[in-house]
Amino acid sequence: MGRKRKYNNSTVISIRISDTEMEEINSIMASSCIPRVSDLMREAIQLFKSNLTSDLQLVLQRTKQPVYGKLP
Repeated sequence: MGRKRKYNNSTVISIRISDTEMEEINSIMASSCIPRVSDLMREAIQLFKSNLTSDLQLVLQRTKQPVYGKLP
């Protein structure tokens, strides 16, 4: 998945994307003033995590509701 470099504490992740996907990335970066793809990916991960957290909270709220008059 990634290769650990010996000289610093970062991991390199490489993926293959289509020309269309690269154009979309470049467009997003230009419109958002994001200078590097790694910065865009960090932003995307944070957005994913925040959405995952809210989705998880919804699931937890549903499981706390009484089922047939009883708490789970």
